[in-house]
Amino acid sequence: MDEQRIPELIDKYITGTATDQEREELLDWYRSVQHDETIWPEEEAIFEQRITHILSEIKQSTGLTTNDTSSIRRIFPWKLISIAAVTLLVIGLSTFFLLDTRKNVGKENIALIDDEIKPGGSKAVLKLANGQTVSLGDSLATFGIANQGTFTDKNGELLFSPETDGTIALAYNELITPKGGQYIIHLPDGSKVSLNSESTLSFPTSFEGDERKVVLQGEAYFEVAKNADKPFIVSMPTMEIEVLGTTFNVKGYQDEEDITTTLVEGSVKVKAENKEALLKPGQSAILNKASGVMHTKKADLTVETAWTKGYFMFNNENIKSVMNQLSRWYDCQVIYQGSMKDILYSGRILRRSDITEILNMLEQIGTVKFEIEGRRVVVMP
Repeated sequence: MDEQRIPELIDKYITGTATDQEREELLDWYRSVQHDETIWPEEEAIFEQRITHILSEIKQSTGLTTNDTSSIRRIFPWKLISIAAVTLLVIGLSTFFLLDTRKNVGKENIALIDDEIKPGGSKAVLKLANGQTVSLGDSLATFGIANQGTFTDKNGELLFSPETDGTIALAYNELITPKGGQYIIHLPDGSKVSLNSESTLSFPTSFEGDERKVVLQGEAYFEVAKNADKPFIVSMPTMEIEVLGTTFNVKGYQDEEDITTTLVEGSVKVKAENKEALLKPGQSAILNKASGVMHTKKADLTVETAWTKGYFMFNNENIKSVMNQLSRWYDCQVIYQGSMKDILYSGRILRRSDITEILNMLEQIGTVKFEIEGRRVVVMP
């Protein structure tokens, strides 16, 4: 966003003249700033409380009056960053926590035996059809594969350009993200796939025949290039997703009970044995792997696609669901000691946050305690 636009949006917000679009633009800017925010509540009412709280602190620390918006415009951005707070809404406890990062919220309460756990990043392995493997990361590298084409690895994205002289041989390669990794690949047809942690995408050197088929294990966000004559097929254990050109998210980890397909835009058909579901934008199809039962529901797109924007988003999830997502991104093992209370958590967490800050936040609610032992996190009631 143009920095000159920020004071204008803040001024409109303070005076109550901002449109819904401008308010959302201001919220998007706040989320994008590299400050110490760890969890940001999604609800509009809480956003109102947060802005009001921030403005109140600014006025108190600067001596500004309510109508002194010109001065607020000058100091708001950096002041906002310096007083950014960590928030967590716990459903079931009816408690809203607002913690100021100036008070060193984070590591002091967690029992640390060895602090080795770091946030994930752009890392993956490309496994070629001939068995050769190539490590990928935040770098720039170009390498050619005989009878396939050229791969370019650049800043967490892998681009594949097939041979153009007609010598290409059909072969399936695999892009594999470990725990603590994510990656983006641009397929030969122009489709873009974002692969989440602990996932595998098998893709061909070229899409031959009357379909474009890839195989997925784990979670991925697809932005499919349109081609009405050649549908795009995502194959997963027990189900397939057929699209022509659209944007959607698929999550189907082996250790989870369901496979969830969420449509952002366009149209997809989800097929499992003798069942089909034609999704509209904003809908999810959930297939239970054990029973084979599939149903559709209205989706929360913010939750389902949060990982592609650099966040975790929890919506009424128990501690095991929360820790399962954290363990994939931070590449750690989670051990449970004792029975966990039936508490549901909701909140937004930046994926670049230090894990001890997140665990300390959960501890302060008073429902669980943690101990970090190397790459293991022990959860205790």
